[in-house]
Amino acid sequence: MKKVLAIGGSGMVGSRFCELAASRFEITSIDEKTLDITDKSAVEKYFSENKFEVVINFSAYTNVSEGENDRDNKEGLAWKLNALAPGYVAEACLKNNTFLVHISTDMVFPGSREDPGPYEEDHAIPLDNSKLTWYGYTKSLGEKAVTEVLGDKKCILRLIYPFRSYFEGKLDYLRKPIQLYEEGKLYPLFTNQKLTTIFVDDICKILEKILELEQTGILHASCTDLASPYDHVLYALEKIKGTTVVLKTGLIEEFLKTASSTVRYPQFGGLKTEKTQEKLGMKFKTWREMVDEFVEQL
Repeated sequence: MKKVLAIGGSGMVGSRFCELAASRFEITSIDEKTLDITDKSAVEKYFSENKFEVVINFSAYTNVSEGENDRDNKEGLAWKLNALAPGYVAEACLKNNTFLVHISTDMVFPGSREDPGPYEEDHAIPLDNSKLTWYGYTKSLGEKAVTEVLGDKKCILRLIYPFRSYFEGKLDYLRKPIQLYEEGKLYPLFTNQKLTTIFVDDICKILEKILELEQTGILHASCTDLASPYDHVLYALEKIKGTTVVLKTGLIEEFLKTASSTVRYPQFGGLKTEKTQEKLGMKFKTWREMVDEFVEQL
């Protein structure tokens, strides 16, 4: 079995991968307590003492709203973990002849009217950080750092609004609104924001295939069709309840008039996956098929 290092393997996506892929790969899961990847010398030392065939870097600063409060701070954790650390990991992988899969995000794209999604794998990333969240911008620099070190000899896998049936550490794109609905606190959901999503179990299947093939390039993990947040949550709740559900609706334009940060809410998002599906020889699911599986596991 291939020896795989999962950096950030205790997170929402990484922990599920470690669980589902344990029978196919020899996985070592580490977090910041074992290795601080923002410390270049620590990364070099760890890789000199521990040898792996594959590294998956799940680790990232993902608090989008808090990240906006840290915008332009190059001493902050978002900058260190998202922009700088991927380059340190890539350098260690290059030195040790280790295949790197770097996990990134759809938020490297703006989802704006001027540059709308859904985005193909080779769509250009904007250079102007005012068009992206600070989270998205730092993640784009992480992609750049990995590419500068490894060139074509790496895989960057972008995820979009991942959700899973259970994870104690944090709520996600679906479980948060479902919980708020049960508490009678659910906010109005946008009906005209278009995006794609991904069930975490499907991410894990995609990752297993990438590791099997050692597939290089930039790939997208996403459902195959667009929908709104209202569509997703209503469908999930009606599947769970087995009856008609009424939810409050809203328009993203009205919300953005009062939002403190408009870049946090891409209106025309989504990832295209045709090229990824062809490279991996896989057929990805629709968002409804993914939500069906999510509900079955609840």
